[in-house]
Amino acid sequence: MKSVPALLGLLGVLATCAMACAAPADSPDGESDPAASEDAVVSAKAKCSTAAYDKAFGHYKKAVDSAKVRSRDVCADGAMLYDIAGELSKSVSTCGDFKNVIATSRWAQPVRDALKGNIALASVDGRLTIKDATGKVTLAGLDKALPGTTVFGPAPGVYGNMSKITFAANGAATVSALQLSDDGAATWKDTPARYKVGALGADRTIEITIESGGTSTVYKASAEPESAFEILLKPKAGGDEFRSMPSECEA
Repeated sequence: MKSVPALLGLLGVLATCAMACAAPADSPDGESDPAASEDAVVSAKAKCSTAAYDKAFGHYKKAVDSAKVRSRDVCADGAMLYDIAGELSKSVSTCGDFKNVIATSRWAQPVRDALKGNIALASVDGRLTIKDATGKVTLAGLDKALPGTTVFGPAPGVYGNMSKITFAANGAATVSALQLSDDGAATWKDTPARYKVGALGADRTIEITIESGGTSTVYKASAEPESAFEILLKPKAGGDEFRSMPSECEA
């Protein structure tokens, strides 16, 4: 009959083996990946070729890893929002079902946290189609994707973006301007606003009208050139343009 210490040791070995054997083989970071058994991942594996899935998974993995680094150091190599969104965009363009993985996987939470408040998240999780598979601008779903996101004005110096517009639900918005005091302190001055989103025009843009401080400004929303996850708001009458990607780590 085995002694109690021997039995406890055997149980420990068995438990360790059970955990190791249960770990998915395609764990993105070498640890047990709960997403590996999720419906979205199973669907992606089934609907995309092995080569496409593996390539898309590689971009997805890189984005998640970068988002984890960003949580510790925003300015680390590859950790800026543009880098993370770019990898996710490559993932979904290679295997479209990764949109659902990004939207639902527990393992994708770091990228959802990193891109929270940026329109790029909606473009990679399927809520917004900035360009279709042929590269044609559609901006489909923009009206529903805008609430909760921010676009950013010019960033001429070390302070980064000097203005921004944050969209909320039910047509509410906030227009903000960065103000600098004599001693160099920077503070945001917020002004309540209202906005209205029009339909896609023949020029492949959507007009967004923003009323703030007694002034109404009409912007033409379009796809940022050479990008599948960014939008550009250009005022019809001239003035500052707003982009969905902020200025980061440029000082």
